[in-house]
Amino acid sequence: RCVFYRDEDKVALAESRMFSYHNCRQTEFNLNLIRKLPQRWRKQIKILRYEDLAANPSKLLPDLLEFAGLPMDEAASNWLDLASHKPKTESEQNAAPWRQDSFEGAERWRRKVSPHEISIIEHYCSHVMKLLGYKPLDHSYEMQRNLSVRLLDDDFEALGWLYN
Repeated sequence: RCVFYRDEDKVALAESRMFSYHNCRQTEFNLNLIRKLPQRWRKQIKILRYEDLAANPSKLLPDLLEFAGLPMDEAASNWLDLASHKPKTESEQNAAPWRQDSFEGAERWRRKVSPHEISIIEHYCSHVMKLLGYKPLDHSYEMQRNLSVRLLDDDFEALGWLYN
């Protein structure tokens, strides 16, 4: 059985609110654990936002592998190049439809998520967003659609906990 809800449906809105609330509450709980750890343990933690990895995978994946004590070998490098760039020809696209420009993939939400859904997320997640350097849209549809506007701060509070 398949049931569809419109965005205006109260059940779908309630589920969206609960999903946002619980995910952000869990993220905030995890961040508070990190903040309370002794400094020697915080050095063993890396905070990495998906958008940062997607925007610069060729720099951040090798850093992440090194942090984990894993090598960045030629096979991993070749896979990274394939996985983070669009196919150049139609035959490449047909052979590997999963390939995409990683930056475009990270920004896709800006075209697909409704302003109402974003306002729900910002309502329940504003504190976590601030800790992780995400800039709120504050109901600005223009800012949401303008991909030249960066919605991340490079220097964010939670990152500072790891090095202080």
